[in-house]
Amino acid sequence: RGYCTRKTVGEMILKLMNSRTSFRRRGLPSELADDGDDSDPESPMSSTDDEKKPLGPPPGRHLHKRKSFIPGVDDERKDGVTPQDQTAEAINFFGNERTPAALIAGSALSIMYAFPLQKSDASDIAFIKRLYLLLATCAFLNGLIAVYTSSLAITRLLAKVHNPISRDALVMMLRETPIYYLGARAHFLTSLLCFVAALTLRMWAEYSEQTPRFARALVCLCGACLAYQLALYNMTLVHFHSFFHLWYCYLRCLFEHTFTRKPKVGKSAGFSGLLALVLIAIAMVDLLHIGTYYTKEGVATVMNATLLADNVPTGS
Repeated sequence: RGYCTRKTVGEMILKLMNSRTSFRRRGLPSELADDGDDSDPESPMSSTDDEKKPLGPPPGRHLHKRKSFIPGVDDERKDGVTPQDQTAEAINFFGNERTPAALIAGSALSIMYAFPLQKSDASDIAFIKRLYLLLATCAFLNGLIAVYTSSLAITRLLAKVHNPISRDALVMMLRETPIYYLGARAHFLTSLLCFVAALTLRMWAEYSEQTPRFARALVCLCGACLAYQLALYNMTLVHFHSFFHLWYCYLRCLFEHTFTRKPKVGKSAGFSGLLALVLIAIAMVDLLHIGTYYTKEGVATVMNATLLADNVPTGS
């Protein structure tokens, strides 16, 4: 009976030593795992291989368990680049993105009220003025959102709740803070395009009646600038197919944060996100109604001009 008791106690001690060894391998604190003599190489608690193992996953590793829908983010390219901390480069990127976005937003605000609407305007000029005001407003709002998103991204990165180790800063931002990167890029580029488009309409409305050839030349130059901006952006893409694919990934990320209770990164948008979607839907309905009205007016004007050119009475 005494022999069995001693044998049972020995097995319990051996199990306890093995469990503490496994604790140490999992990266638990030393006060829970280091009770043996590390100087003894034959002791089960002293293993040089355990000291070389990482102490568990880095902070924020639980934020990207699922595979990202952005192409190339989860791919591990073996090109000899050593992964390192990319937090500083990501913060510099958002800081550099914030400055030109603020300039575009300020410039759009200055031109927003420079082309007032008048009741005496012709149908085509009234439509151009309203479209100009819409583009200037979109340029201002997108630039403002880009500035705001960049500021939030810098604050998020300074909180150190992400996994900063990556082969480059772009992959780290797309993996850890996708909504901030996508939001800053999409809104900044959209604000720039809307700003140039608004200036194009303003030039045509101002100079088309006096010097139509010169106005057409200015419009063509501005259109070439818009087309080249899109082409240059599409030629330098890494993780996206085009500018529209960038917006697709951004809208998909927004959908996840709005309609998913527990998104992959960050928290849910909640009631504010739903309210923003409802207000955008109302604005789109009103804009569609205005566009339909001016489309009918334009078709009627073209038909009247055609009838007058053919010397056909209007009432026939």
